[in-house]
Order: sequence, then structure tokens, then C-alpha cells
Amino acid sequence: MDKNIFKKVWHGIIIADYYLAASLLLIASILKISHPAMSELLAKIAEYQIVSFGTMVSLTYIYPWIELIIALYALIGWRGEWTARGMAFLYIFFSLIILIGAEGNIFSTIDCGCFGLGEGSPIYWLLLRNVSIAIPLLFFKRGDRNRLLFYRLPFKTGAL
Repeated sequence: MDKNIFKKVWHGIIIADYYLAASLLLIASILKISHPAMSELLAKIAEYQIVSFGTMVSLTYIYPWIELIIALYALIGWRGEWTARGMAFLYIFFSLIILIGAEGNIFSTIDCGCFGLGEGSPIYWLLLRNVSIAIPLLFFKRGDRNRLLFYRLPFKTGAL
């Protein structure tokens, strides 16, 4: 198999994952901003008293805005390699929070609150989803930035 084809396919996977991660963050943040509520996962984390209940409530309102900013930066291609790593960090952080809330039982279900309040998903599925999205983002490099959709628009300055 030609090495160049493998490289092109791998870069295509990385770029597709980049846009998938950014789109999911954007949708999740908009849903959480429009309907702020403490999810079942956050309530479980609050029970452990790792952080105060007030901090958990504050995070319920602040964290979606952080997701929104990173998602918008990613979608416009601003500092692609840094936003890719920022998104990877968020997805890995989500996974760690889910593991804490799972109490060691990855076969149970939990409402993570990712897309607003819902019925819940199996924890192993949430972990698999987050990790499979995060891993390709860690391989995003400066050269991949040239493949982003909005990278070469006329309003782009050389300073970015």
C-alpha cells in the first residue's frame, strides 16, 4: 500500500474528527447555555464533596461558555493545533469526571448532561465516545491547519 495514501487518509480522519469534536462541543454548549441545570453526573460529583456545591453550580453556568469559545475557535480554524489540544483536554477531562461519577461501574447508565438533561447513556459508551474523539485530536499538527475549511479566508491575518 502506498505510504502517501495512508498519510492522506490519516489526515482526513484527523480533520473529520476535529470538526466532529468542535461541532459536538458547539451543540452541547448551546443546549447547556439555553437550559442550565445540574445533571445527574454533576450531582454525583457534588456528593463526593471534591469541590463545594457552590463551585459545582458555578461550573454549571461557566463551563458551557468555555466549551462554546473553544468550539468557535476550532470551527474558524484559529490556532488549530492549540484548539485541537484544548478540545482533546476537554474530552479527556469529561471522561475522568464520568469515571468518578461511575463509582467503578462502567456498565451502569448516567445522564452526563452533555446535551442537556436526558435519559442517560451507558458509561462505557460515553467513555468510548470521548476517548475515540480525543485521541486523533492529539495528533493534529501545524500542517493540518492548512486543511481547515476557514483557514484561508480573506479576513485571516498573518498574526494568527
